[in-house]
Amino acid sequence: MTRSLIFLGQGVDRGMVFLPAGVGGKSLRAYDKETGAVVAEVALPGGTSAAPITYMAGGKQHIVVTVGWTDMESEWVALALP
Repeated sequence: MTRSLIFLGQGVDRGMVFLPAGVGGKSLRAYDKETGAVVAEVALPGGTSAAPITYMAGGKQHIVVTVGWTDMESEWVALALP
């Protein structure tokens, strides 16, 4: 999460977040907090199964998510912001 962005996995909505129509599946999206517009999307090997973790290392922000799907075991995926 940043001052202007929120990152949201698109795996499963357990009723805690209202996702826009037509979203879901195997991706991680960054939304503009003010407008709700999607500003970035990354394809993942499975749907997210927990909240993203973010940390700073080497001057870059990193995001780690757990992913899984019916045909795969859960795994970690780490991404770095430019």
